[in-house]
Amino acid sequence: MIYPTTLPKIMAEYYLGDPCYVIPDNEWDDFCQIMNYEGNDFDFKGETCRVIGTGGDGDFGGLSVDAGIIGVIPVSLCDPQKLKNIVPSDARLINNFATLENDGYGDIILVDGEAINGVQCECSHCRGRETWHSEDNMVDCDSCGAMVSPDCVEYGDEGEYCSDWCKEEREPEED
Repeated sequence: MIYPTTLPKIMAEYYLGDPCYVIPDNEWDDFCQIMNYEGNDFDFKGETCRVIGTGGDGDFGGLSVDAGIIGVIPVSLCDPQKLKNIVPSDARLINNFATLENDGYGDIILVDGEAINGVQCECSHCRGRETWHSEDNMVDCDSCGAMVSPDCVEYGDEGEYCSDWCKEEREPEED
């Protein structure tokens, strides 16, 4: 059944979040049989959907995940009451059919090219690159506070730094 959109017209056209929260219970098995986890388009009940695997459950940039996937689902396929219960606390409504990708081992999810649950290294070597890291793995520079990838950390006697320059500023050489 395609649900008539009972949301105000100013609301968005797509649900962004874990589809398990909004696909009607009696349709969930059919949805799972049709979907793929690669971020590619597929048709469900005449509507185009997109889903990507997250590599696990948890919080992905404010999107709660229990089925190990994040999807872009037309609001017309969503159970209106379930949609009302999940948005905006654990999912979002968006206006575009967003692209979904994962970076690294699937733990960083990109929506329209922007990581929703990752950060970029702020060291001088990495600045401006499109390399995403899990925030849990980052280190704060003990001198300037920049977030640094563990691969880029400069270690000193007094801490961890984003560059030799920060390290030298905080740890002057002994005479």
